Amino acid sequence: MLKELAQYINDLKRPEVVGVGGRDYSTINLTPIKEPNVDTIEMSTLTGLIDFLERDGNPVEHVVHIEDYNHIRVFSDVFGKFKQREYIAQVEHDGERFGFDQMKGHEEFVIGLQSLFIRQADWQNVMKIVTNISAVGELNVEDDGITQTVTHKAGIVRKGESEIKDIVNLKPFRTFYEIDQPESDFILRMKKPSEDKPLSVGLFEADGGMWRSVARDRVKKFLSEKLGESWTIIA
Repeated sequence: MLKELAQYINDLKRPEVVGVGGRDYSTINLTPIKEPNVDTIEMSTLTGLIDFLERDGNPVEHVVHIEDYNHIRVFSDVFGKFKQREYIAQVEHDGERFGFDQMKGHEEFVIGLQSLFIRQADWQNVMKIVTNISAVGELNVEDDGITQTVTHKAGIVRKGESEIKDIVNLKPFRTFYEIDQPESDFILRMKKPSEDKPLSVGLFEADGGMWRSVARDRVKKFLSEKLGESWTIIA
């Protein structure tokens, strides 16, 4: 009796092909045994990717997919009975970025502006404005990039006659260092200090994210020039 029951249960596990509407269906899910894939190589620079592809790759057998301004994946061509693709390599830009769309303390903002941006015309203007602002309240620190001055007043005091522009055009480090960093518009905002909060400054992105598309195009152009036209590079 137990033997017959075991056989009955075993028979239930066997798949059957059922025809419905001119198509064949299995009564259970089947998992194909596919050919093994290579381990994915991880890197963080475009130079590293080029070195890897020139050493390891055949242009006909690889597809370079620029998924975003900071992420690239490399796939093999389709192969095998199950039409597989191997996920060969990925490149993830891991550089430090300025924190946009948020207010920062005066000192933190100045340090970020000095270390995470390419210096050009509007950068000079923003730096001049921000370092010449005296964040005042009960205790205030004015930082011109060289010395600090402590004052005791109320409100925001700006030295000189420089005009504070609402929209500034800047080139922050946001994508792979090997390409020319895309510049874009930002809204410069400042908040007066209060009894419990110091002066704060912020940059808010004002280009609708168009810089990401520019970055992808520049990454594609860079890779195409280095690898040649025989490679399939999509962005």
